[in-house]
Amino acid sequence: MPARSWPNGSSVPTDPDAVVAALTKHERACAELLRRTAEQVLPSPAVGPRILDALDQGLIAIVGNPQPGPLSRPDVSVTYRRGGGEILVVREGDPRVDANQLSTYGSADSLLRQHPTRETAKRVLETLLALTAKTWPAP
Repeated sequence: MPARSWPNGSSVPTDPDAVVAALTKHERACAELLRRTAEQVLPSPAVGPRILDALDQGLIAIVGNPQPGPLSRPDVSVTYRRGGGEILVVREGDPRVDANQLSTYGSADSLLRQHPTRETAKRVLETLLALTAKTWPAP
């Protein structure tokens, strides 16, 4: 599936406010796809909630200001943590999120590069592989 195209010709926006909106929309789409996938694909309804818990749904993130990046394209940094079930993406300086509670550093490009469908498939596969390395989760 091709990457989404933004007005600047890139696969992701470079304006921090647009990154906040895009990342929030992306994560909500992934969460909905994860929920539907668990309901429709997993072998037992009792397994679905366990898989969803293991997927660490949710994203708390702070979007930084653009910095010069490769090939003169601005790079927008994102500090985040997954899990907790909540999706909250804010600009740097927003008091709702404490940066000291976030431990992963990345870029808008890395978080928005894949379409939500592909991102969801990747998360489900990685989680199922981790869970089934020992045994299949029993209902």
